[in-house]
This record gives sequence, C-alpha cells and structure tokens, in this order.
Amino acid sequence: LPRTLHVSSGREGGGAEMALQRLGLRTTAAGQPAMVAAMLGGGRVEDALLEAGIPVASLRRRRPAPGPVANGLAALVAQCRRFGPQGVMGWMYHGIALGHLLRSLGRIAAPVAWNVRCTLDDSETLPPSTRLLIRALRSGSPRADAIVYNSELGRSQHAGFGFDDRRARVLPNGGDVAEYRPDPERRRLVRAELGIPESSFVIGHVARFHAMKGQLDLVAAAARAGLPAGSTLLMVGRDVGPGNAPLAAALAALPGNLRAVMPGERRDVAAIMNACDAYCLSSTTEGFPNVVAEALASGLPCVVTDVGDAPRRGEGSGRGAPRSSPAALGAALRELAAETAARRAAAAEAARGRAVERYSLERMVDGYAALLRELAPPPE
Repeated sequence: LPRTLHVSSGREGGGAEMALQRLGLRTTAAGQPAMVAAMLGGGRVEDALLEAGIPVASLRRRRPAPGPVANGLAALVAQCRRFGPQGVMGWMYHGIALGHLLRSLGRIAAPVAWNVRCTLDDSETLPPSTRLLIRALRSGSPRADAIVYNSELGRSQHAGFGFDDRRARVLPNGGDVAEYRPDPERRRLVRAELGIPESSFVIGHVARFHAMKGQLDLVAAAARAGLPAGSTLLMVGRDVGPGNAPLAAALAALPGNLRAVMPGERRDVAAIMNACDAYCLSSTTEGFPNVVAEALASGLPCVVTDVGDAPRRGEGSGRGAPRSSPAALGAALRELAAETAARRAAAAEAARGRAVERYSLERMVDGYAALLRELAPPPE
C-alpha cells in the first residue's frame, strides 16, 4: 500500500478528525505507512495516532508534546520530506491548502487528493477567511488529482459552486459496527450512572455545542413536542452543560415532565447510544453525519433534519424535518415517541442491518485504500 501523508486542521472532536483517526489506524495496521501533519497539534486524536506508531507533526500545538513530535513549519516540512509520501490527502479546506504548501516546500513528488467533508448549506456563516479560501480552492480544483466527498449533496453543491467534478467521487464515512451495537447491559449501566429510570423515553444528541449543531432547536422542539411524561433529553458534547448560558436559558422553558441530562463530553459514545430509545440530529448543516450511522448501528430510530446525506442515512427508521424548524422537529419527535416500542424496534433492527452493510468502517477503509492505490501505486 502507498505511503500516505494525511494533512488536517487538527480541530479536536470533529467528524473529519475522527474519520482520519479511524482510517489511519486501520490502514497502518493493514501495512499502509501513514503520517499526519496538522495545523494544530495535541489532543486525543494525536495521542491515539502516536500510540499506534503513526508520526505526527504540527505547525503549532494546543499543549506541550509528550514526546518527539515535530513543531513549526520548518520541522513540519522536514519531517514530511523524510517520510517520503507516495500520496498526500488534505482533509477539509485548510488541510487541503496546507497539503499543497507542504508538497511544494518539501519538493514532494506525490499526487494530492482533496477530502471535502461538508456541504455549503451555511457557507455564509463561515469566517471571511474561510470563504476566501473556498473561492481560491475552486480556482485551483482542476489541479487536484482527486476530490473526495463524504456525501452526494456535498459533491453536487461544490460542483455547482464551480469545483472541478471530473475527478470527484463519493466515499461515505464508516463506523465500527462491532462497537456500535445494541447492548442491554451497557444500557442498564449508563442509565444507572446518569440516574435515568428504565421507564423514561430517552432522546439522544451527541455533538459539540455550536449553532450549526442545533442544540437550541432541539430543546425548543422537545419543549413543544408533548413527549411522554418522564421523558429525557440526553445531550452529550463539549460545552454542553449547565455552564452554557444560552443552553441553560433554553432548558428553563422545558415542561416539568421533561428533563435534560448533560454529562458533558464523553468518550464512551457507544455506551451513551445504548442508553437512548431514539436519536435526534438537529443540525442546520452536515455532510455525512457519522453520528446518525452510529445511532442506526446501535439500533436507534432517528429523527433527522434535511441536511447533507442525513435523510438518506435515516434509512426509513424514523422521521425527518426541515432544518431550523423546532415546530416540525417537535412534531417528528412526537410521532416517533407515539409509536409502539415493538414497531420502533423492528424499524431500528432493519436500519442496523443496512448500516452494517453500507456504512461499516471496513467498507470505508477499502474505498480509501483503492483510491490511494489508484493515485499512487506502490513500487513493484
């Protein structure tokens, strides 16, 4: 397998970083040498990569390096050149730009693949510098050796914006369907830990707090949904908690028969999923939301907003709603909660089967491995 340099922004906790981590760990274990270069180093993803023997270098760091990790542009270029990649993959807009810079400064003769992992639904809310970068990449897109999207909508929107579509392809995300699976014991343990009664109808939501993740829409939807008495919103993610003033203000409007449990950021998301009866994606923009596939693999029916490939990912297990519409989202939650447990279970079981078939980590890894071999075949 070709030696691959993955270049990322290094933003901790994002779907792109988690997909990169999963891909890097699996391909390295399969004999494909990999290196990661990041704009911002440090954090859990870097720790996992280093533990697996994958070299990491960064322009700057969020905390001191635990070992021999390159830092700064000169060190970054030197380490990338020593690695000798046969292919470069830039993740997201900033990673794509940095990947081209490293190839140029390091005089690396290797093809560059772009990995675009979002849609342009809310592009007007992006920082001006990011919007300028997207326009620059549009002009430079004919020079990409391949452009990978993780959603059909992401591809069509970028092509409509002017990105070269001749070398584009869609490679959906994949999750660990052995880890994300129904598990009654994990359900019991997590509910006991969080003080959630077994009788409570629990709606899960996992995301860092951000306007595009729609936590405030979810709370407003739940407040008007007329959910069964004793229902619970289980909201997990960075900055999701009582100290968040906008979220606390929204939660104050919840009716007395509905409670919110917010344990903060968790690493045991598969266990959290098992504590839920349904999952809600309330985002205003997404490409290919990993969390929906993880929820489906965990046997949860889903209510999803019409963003990215999320409706496609719902796989008929739940309901859909327009983005930024708490009223419609609340109605969808109410309809799902009103279904019998047997009907929800049957739909979710079928959805898990499709998630295992279409969105497994193995399927994703195979797709990327085939692409990298195609771009940079290893020497005989």
